Amino acid sequence: MLETNSRRRPTGGPGDAAAHDGETAQERWLRQAEVALQIAQDFSPTVGLEPFDFPRSMLLDITGLDHLHAKPGQGAGGAASASAASPPLPYQGQTPGERALVARLHHELRRQGLAASIAVADTIGGAWAWAHYGPELVAAGKPLCTETLPVAALRLTAEPLARLEALGIEWLGQLMALPRAALPSRLGTEVPLRLEQLEGAAAEVIVAYRPPALAAAGRSLEFPAKSPEVLEALLAQLLAEVIATLPAGQGIEQLVCRLREEGGRWLQFAVGLYQATARADHLLGLMRLRLETLPLAEPVEELHLEVPAAGELTWQQRQLFEPRPDIARQRALLIDRLSTRLGRRAVLRARCVPDAQPEFACRLEPLIPPRLRGTTLRQRRPASAQRRRMTGKNRWPSGSSPRDGSSGSPAADPWLRPWRLFARPTPVEVVSVAPDGPPQSFMVRSRQRPLGGSRAATQARLLRIVRHWGPERIETAWWRGQLVRRDYYRVEIEDGRWFWLFRDLRNGRWFWHGSFG
Repeated sequence: MLETNSRRRPTGGPGDAAAHDGETAQERWLRQAEVALQIAQDFSPTVGLEPFDFPRSMLLDITGLDHLHAKPGQGAGGAASASAASPPLPYQGQTPGERALVARLHHELRRQGLAASIAVADTIGGAWAWAHYGPELVAAGKPLCTETLPVAALRLTAEPLARLEALGIEWLGQLMALPRAALPSRLGTEVPLRLEQLEGAAAEVIVAYRPPALAAAGRSLEFPAKSPEVLEALLAQLLAEVIATLPAGQGIEQLVCRLREEGGRWLQFAVGLYQATARADHLLGLMRLRLETLPLAEPVEELHLEVPAAGELTWQQRQLFEPRPDIARQRALLIDRLSTRLGRRAVLRARCVPDAQPEFACRLEPLIPPRLRGTTLRQRRPASAQRRRMTGKNRWPSGSSPRDGSSGSPAADPWLRPWRLFARPTPVEVVSVAPDGPPQSFMVRSRQRPLGGSRAATQARLLRIVRHWGPERIETAWWRGQLVRRDYYRVEIEDGRWFWLFRDLRNGRWFWHGSFG
């Protein structure tokens, strides 16, 4: 579980101040919360807001998710909470996976100008308490001790807080020492309930945040229908209604269809698009693909279509004598059909990320990204701005200058990074003149199975190095639970091939991490 209270740092730009003139504090917070909710959906499938009249915090359920952020072999943990208080990272999670998740979340929020106080706990009450009233830094792996927190950390209303103050009870430790059976008669039912929620004795769930759809249409049927042709005709009518409801110049980026069977069961599917479109035939074809796989057990008596996300339509002037069809549009249509048929997470692309550790400098992500319900053009930066922001940006970690005097910039020297990078570095035996000196030769071991043989034989080859460049030192990844300290060398062997080797400075072992070509 994650509970967060975020605020935007002042940018100082005159345009930003003018754009939101006359905005109340609640409207400003809700606008900024939409940005935080968009980021949080990449970390948890369940994201909600604090259930008060003026929400100040965001809740995420991260149960069983921290192993996705930990290195192989490291343990998993429980829940997380974040609340905007001060720029320093206030909480180091109880496991390596939690610490990595919290660091990534904190980094993504800061990139959007949001400062957050983040805590991880097994309950919503515990995470909320530590995000709002806990110390700025908790030692990694140290259990949370709630007895030292003030009674306001229980999320109490004004009346029970005034009663506790009149009794001289300021800390949770004092309150927990009192007999539980006497609390309802003396302090009311709210105090014991909050204590039980803090300790996990009373159930408390995160209500997923669902802002209103940008456009919606529905139909109740007098006579339930199960025929695919009838359902498709009804969806075509609803689709025409929602397209007509959208503002001029906007198209659908995500479409959600909900159907209620005669027995009362609801079925739902979503269609995501690579590029915003208002073409009814294309959208209807995608819905037909999903409708074919829908497990309808009974006739349908109610249908609803919603548009959670919309985007700007792109217009392009067609040429009179076009040498070839619109490749970009055809590619977008293909991506839509593949993602609808196979699932969004089955159609991926590689993206370079600014991570100094080479094996984490590339990430696979869906071509159709997840979108928050209610996302409009106002909250999303246009793609052209993203392209401008990437122009001239160094996507690779800076390296040491080669021995031949060429620049250390990857843009000036594309040979600073290998074309083929191994997911896991391969251990090798290296011969060098000095213990900490550059490599002179290295031995590669490979396993080969002979024709007709039942067992694979291990073969060793000694490769002599004729030239080398380096070292390029990389020290990073302390937030993943273990500091990485490496010296990288680009080496050329006798037959002209180039390899990328590094020495682990923690234990002196050598590894082969990639090859050039």
